[in-house]
Amino acid sequence: GIMELTQRQEKILHTLIKEYLDLAEPIGSEFLKKKTQLSISPATIRNELQELTEQGYITQPHTSAGRVPTEKGYRFFVDNFLRVQEIRRQERSRLDRLFEVEEQAEFIRTLARTAARMAGSLAIAGIAEEEVVYQSGFSGVLAAPEFTDTERVRSFGRLIDELDAHIDEIAAASASESEEEAVIFIGTENPCAGAEGYAVMVSPWRHPAGFRGFLALVGPSRMNYARNKSLLAFFNQSEI
Repeated sequence: GIMELTQRQEKILHTLIKEYLDLAEPIGSEFLKKKTQLSISPATIRNELQELTEQGYITQPHTSAGRVPTEKGYRFFVDNFLRVQEIRRQERSRLDRLFEVEEQAEFIRTLARTAARMAGSLAIAGIAEEEVVYQSGFSGVLAAPEFTDTERVRSFGRLIDELDAHIDEIAAASASESEEEAVIFIGTENPCAGAEGYAVMVSPWRHPAGFRGFLALVGPSRMNYARNKSLLAFFNQSEI
């Protein structure tokens, strides 16, 4: 059955994932003790990590003493710890200018390019019914430490090809959910095969000129969910 996490386990898990999102390095018990400031011994933290591992929230890469989040861990993090952040003022004015682009195809191109740059992810923007889709940021994503492994680069390429075939489902997800919320697919939750280790965040947008569409951000599961959710929320409230 599903065990409830204790508050202490939640704190350890939350801290581990937050630090891993930042550092891209497996997180060890000594480091967690420092970061969580829990008054417990590293041995107790190790026991808790073992417990979280057995419950499937984290895993231990075979070459390392530290742990990294699993898909289930990321899902728990996204469902329980995600706060939308304020977007900085100078970025906001850049985003506002974006919506001054009136021509539909040019807007979609600019949207994809801007979103890719600001999120450090691959961005796919489009209007599904009209099959207008534009993507940007492939090379930017490849700067992530995940891609020092060439097989990962190839699998990401395959995923992007796969996503093209499922773009309608991705766009539909953004339209069917509550209007404000970004939909987040993590790993095997994605509508297409080969997405283990990757996340897709998708949200609708509306242009003041009246046309509307979707924007998807794609990258390794170790993505900045809070930042990306904030960007998507901003694009989604475009009509204000």
